[in-house]
Amino acid sequence: MFFVIFLNSVRTEAAMALSRFTARGPLSKETAAAEDRAYFRLIDHALKYKANRKIRNCKPAHAVYILNKFFSCARRDVRIYTGCLSRSIGALRAYADPEIIGSAIEFLRREHSRLSIVILGEPDVDPGQPIDSHPLLAAIAEAEGIRGTVRVARGDPSEWKDFPYHFMIMDSEAVRIEFDGNCADAAARFGDAHFTGRLVRVFDELARSGTTLFRTGATNVPGRSPSRLARNRSTGQ
Repeated sequence: MFFVIFLNSVRTEAAMALSRFTARGPLSKETAAAEDRAYFRLIDHALKYKANRKIRNCKPAHAVYILNKFFSCARRDVRIYTGCLSRSIGALRAYADPEIIGSAIEFLRREHSRLSIVILGEPDVDPGQPIDSHPLLAAIAEAEGIRGTVRVARGDPSEWKDFPYHFMIMDSEAVRIEFDGNCADAAARFGDAHFTGRLVRVFDELARSGTTLFRTGATNVPGRSPSRLARNRSTGQ
């Protein structure tokens, strides 16, 4: 009961963060491009200075930018709670985007780095293909110099009723929460360690109850391919 009450409190606080922003009308291409650049600078500033900010995130391009920045700025932990680890958001690539994949690999080349993913549905891979064929996971498995660890788990769909949001957490400093799993409507929250820490505890509880689908870790064994190690560990054994 306490856990459900706690989830509800986080849900309410996150919804209030999103409600502080209002939608805007149609923009010209030039104005939209200028606003995108301003938005990207706003995100960069919030991350660089750990500013206490709540920023609406409702455009696919903005979502992709934040995903990439979370990977490139994270020092120790990236946590992702997702429906399918989408390869695309609308017409844009998401977790299949080469820049995001590159940032994820660079993050995992840092010692003691950890990427934890909980998937509620079926992973976004081609029909009949295993989860380690996902572009992000396949690239990580083949990358040289990985010093961190990766775990992908299948979450319990029943828990979705208590906390029906997707989210991504960067260390204990920033979080992006999607309020509708079918679109990019979301809120990014920066510089609030208390709020982010609460969501970290929610994620870790959900991850502990999940079933491992893919796991890989750092290796310095000469002459042994990281891809083989990843495939050997992807069963969760």
